[in-house]
Amino acid sequence: MKRKEEKLKLYQKGKLKLISIEDIMLKDIYSNLENELVNIIKADKNFHMKKHCPSCGMELDDRFL
Repeated sequence: MKRKEEKLKLYQKGKLKLISIEDIMLKDIYSNLENELVNIIKADKNFHMKKHCPSCGMELDDRFL
């Protein structure tokens, strides 16, 4: 318990969130983790980062995604 409190303090200091995963959650980790992340990240599921050319910085089209 002391170790968890230390971790929480460090995460708060770095303005990060700590997601606690219990043993029972490991049975179906993908859906359980998604449920935990929905509370933190309110993003569209279809969102993807756009890629840019490392040389010129132009945005790459769909062929490179």
